[in-house]
Amino acid sequence: MKYFLTVTFLIASISAKSQQVDGGNGHAIILDSNGIVYTIGRNNFGQIGDSTFINTSVPIEVSRLPKAMRISRGYDHSLAIDSSGYIWAWGRNNYGQLGTSILYDYNTPQKLSGHSDFIAVEGGHWHTVSLKRDGTVWTWGHNYYGELGNGTREHSQYPTQVITNDQNVLTEIIQIASVGYHTLALNSKGEVYSWGGNTYASLGHTKNKIQPYAEKIKSLSNITSIATGWHHSVALNDNAKFSYGDQTHLLRTENLQAHFFNL
Repeated sequence: MKYFLTVTFLIASISAKSQQVDGGNGHAIILDSNGIVYTIGRNNFGQIGDSTFINTSVPIEVSRLPKAMRISRGYDHSLAIDSSGYIWAWGRNNYGQLGTSILYDYNTPQKLSGHSDFIAVEGGHWHTVSLKRDGTVWTWGHNYYGELGNGTREHSQYPTQVITNDQNVLTEIIQIASVGYHTLALNSKGEVYSWGGNTYASLGHTKNKIQPYAEKIKSLSNITSIATGWHHSVALNDNAKFSYGDQTHLLRTENLQAHFFNL
């Protein structure tokens, strides 16, 4: 209940209608209907984006940022896509999750160079996942658990392309979801791919191990929407809701599900 109350307070303090809110680990990011981005909360790594490292209990406009159309946040970094399809990032940068050439924590938005035409972005723990208009997925940052999905476990401060387990580029993606160390991607055929950390079988495959590339979840079809939690994932279709991974707070019977089950 406290999470809903917090979001209500944040939205009430912003004059324009809020379009998107994302929060966690002490800070939140808010996008209003005018394309203005606000942040609030912890600022120890500059994730507020106001050129300071001072925490704030009221929403602050991220002034050094063009009008945005999408936002997200990682564990302690913030992200936005502007109306021209460019990604801006600020906050902690210990593994290159901001996509800059220098591993330095930035307290003002930094524009990702060399890439554009993005339509979605997701902040993982210490990595970033993005989706381009052409249906390809690009990642950068921490990669010890295979979060980048590029077939390696090497960290990267530059965008790398997600590939499948047969070494082909992952394409036709229409939605991405990432929290913690794993990612889901939904394609135009209603199929779901997953990669990254696999604690509690959160990738939805029988083998409970790290997966550094995208692999299709064979038990799912005709999916319309996806979401991820820290150690679990959710997929929806027209008839049912499916969940897999750590079910500690969803079920009282079995804490570990290697496959999807119908909620």
